[in-house]
Amino acid sequence: MDETDHRTTPREPQPDTNSPCGEEWLDLYRHAVEVAADEVFVMQSDSRLLYVNDSACARLGYSRDEMIGMPVWQWDPNLPEHAWPQFWKDFVAARTLSFETLHRTKHGETFPVAINAHYFERGGQGYGLALVDDLSEKRRIEQALLENQEHLKILVEFAPGALAMLDTEMRYLLVSRRWLDDYGLSGSDIIGRSHYEVFPEISEEWKAIHSRCLAGEVHKRDEDAFRRADGSIQWLRWEVRPWYTAVAGVGGILIFSEDITRLKQLEDERIAGLVRAKEIAERANQEKTRFLSNMSHELRTPLHAITSLSALGIKKTGEEKSRGYFEKINVSGKRLAALLDNLIDLSSLEAGRFVVQFKSNDLTAVARSAVDQLQAPIQDKAITVRIDSHGPLLGQFDAKLILQVVLNLLSNAVQYSPRNHAIDILLGLVHDAPVDTLSFSVIDRGVGIPEGELQEVFGSFVQSSVTRTDTGGTGLGLAIAREIIALHHGRIWAESPPPGEASGTLVRFEIPAAQLPERSPD
Repeated sequence: MDETDHRTTPREPQPDTNSPCGEEWLDLYRHAVEVAADEVFVMQSDSRLLYVNDSACARLGYSRDEMIGMPVWQWDPNLPEHAWPQFWKDFVAARTLSFETLHRTKHGETFPVAINAHYFERGGQGYGLALVDDLSEKRRIEQALLENQEHLKILVEFAPGALAMLDTEMRYLLVSRRWLDDYGLSGSDIIGRSHYEVFPEISEEWKAIHSRCLAGEVHKRDEDAFRRADGSIQWLRWEVRPWYTAVAGVGGILIFSEDITRLKQLEDERIAGLVRAKEIAERANQEKTRFLSNMSHELRTPLHAITSLSALGIKKTGEEKSRGYFEKINVSGKRLAALLDNLIDLSSLEAGRFVVQFKSNDLTAVARSAVDQLQAPIQDKAITVRIDSHGPLLGQFDAKLILQVVLNLLSNAVQYSPRNHAIDILLGLVHDAPVDTLSFSVIDRGVGIPEGELQEVFGSFVQSSVTRTDTGGTGLGLAIAREIIALHHGRIWAESPPPGEASGTLVRFEIPAAQLPERSPD
């Protein structure tokens, strides 16, 4: 088709400007349409355009002059010329249509769109008004969510422990193979079924626990007797905690459990029971470590490609929107890589495989190094970091591990601090028997931590209910910090609000200034 074939001189319908509002309101309406993010088209019965806004021109790559008079099939491959008469007939009859289709740019690129079309008449002529929403980003997000759900499904299915994920109606969403094995459900399809249908023998006490967890509480028990429908007793070690959606709050609960019936049966045979418990714990830890190591290895290679190629995309692309996509991909890739590092660190710490290098180091220098490394986020939020120290603070500790702790605490303080506020770092030497201790405190003026969660936030995969929905954290940083401080025979805790402050959080750790003898194994 010749590029000028669609050139006509259609007469755009003119709205009535003799109303009390007059041209002033008409100009306002036109301006609102022009700056709208959605694409807006007005067409006549032969499909040729009478009007198109700036957003539509920019997205399709045509000038306004090129688009006026252009037929629909030139940019909508799903609506060819021969199909238009029937489409218009159906449209006139329906008056309003909503559907999804594809749009094609001047350069041949196609992208998905959602259209809300409205029929109207002026001066005896019929016209169509189409409001178009670009679905490209929505489709990309949906695909990413599907991929994430598949990854989560694999992680849960092959988790070394018994794990079940349920929604707010107590219907199964995901279960691990171990869950099916432990509860005699191998070969059963329980996804979508109610937990109470699968286990009709569940007591009212258990149902009350589920209700409290759906309200945001966390419950666990080291051992508990569960009477099965056949009258047998199953001993369990379990934990129930809520899981959260990004916008709707609690999305359901996670149930972690371990069948310890055999261990309870061996309690009368103490020596054999202790040996058995040790073997089970070692195998479980090895299985977890092997699982994390394998997953880390499998994910690092594609992650490296993702971060490297996205960084290259950021550097090479000149188009702002595309560069924004590359930056989001790069940040997400780095965040996932950091999560993998944290998982491996936590697993190694819990397994006792970290070797602490006790040497003479300066805690003040460690604090200043952490501040230097976090200058970018500190400056982004115009935060002032004040270090209260009276010079070098020497002690016997592993500088690399303690720096990891300080970086985590300071990073949290920066993340939760309002813009243009101050963070205080307090360093000191506490004279206490039997050995002096080095103390480090960081104080922010953020939203703080609820009093009932000050201990829980140091657990694995635990975040404060105040901050968990908008920070994108994993709940591993403080758990790793706790393990590192424990390796130094120290202690770490939080206070909220800090003494003398109306809001915010103080996190403090103390470690011996001199190296203590290694603890004897139990």
